[in-house]
Amino acid sequence: MAKSIGLSFNRVSLMGRVTGDPVVSGDWVTFNLKTVVPKQGADGKWLEAEVMVPMLSNDPKKIETITNFVQDERQLYVEGYIEAWDGGCGVFVNLIKLGSKTMFDPDSQNNAPAKKGNYPG
Repeated sequence: MAKSIGLSFNRVSLMGRVTGDPVVSGDWVTFNLKTVVPKQGADGKWLEAEVMVPMLSNDPKKIETITNFVQDERQLYVEGYIEAWDGGCGVFVNLIKLGSKTMFDPDSQNNAPAKKGNYPG
């Protein structure tokens, strides 16, 4: 039997962009959120490393919101907790806040929004 590690706190808050469209399978919806984490390079300088974090939910209201409003490149703020299972781990979504549908092109001189995907407007 595994030894208890005592009290713990399992809460995740992430902001990032969705990669690919959400997938509904039975009573579950899954999607990946791309975010960045700081990482120290070999030269000692700090860099930003992109990471893909699997997100999932089996809450019917969240499944409805995610399938109706979340698509590739959508910016999201997500709160949840980490759960592990055979073959992987991911974040179970407790709260989701929708962000912008467009991305700004950092190379643009006037910083106009660069359209991504097939969005109205």
